[in-house]
Amino acid sequence: MGTISQGNERRSEFSDAPEVEIVERWRVACDGGEAALGHPRVWLQIPEVTGWVECGYCDKRYIHASAVIPGEPVEPGDPHPGVP
Repeated sequence: MGTISQGNERRSEFSDAPEVEIVERWRVACDGGEAALGHPRVWLQIPEVTGWVECGYCDKRYIHASAVIPGEPVEPGDPHPGVP
């Protein structure tokens, strides 16, 4: 279970996020990958307050690297990986 830092609180709940990616940019593009199995490309803005955003099409979760606690594992089933 991953832990994501958000202020002084820590989160470590589970969800069914199919995929998680740690990114260095606050704005990311998602097209669902896998060519024909993907979706239209959308641009997502990661809020600095939460440190993560999910794609509305494929539910992939993008987490900004600054929100991840070093040494904590990040798993796809964690709704707030790396964020407390």
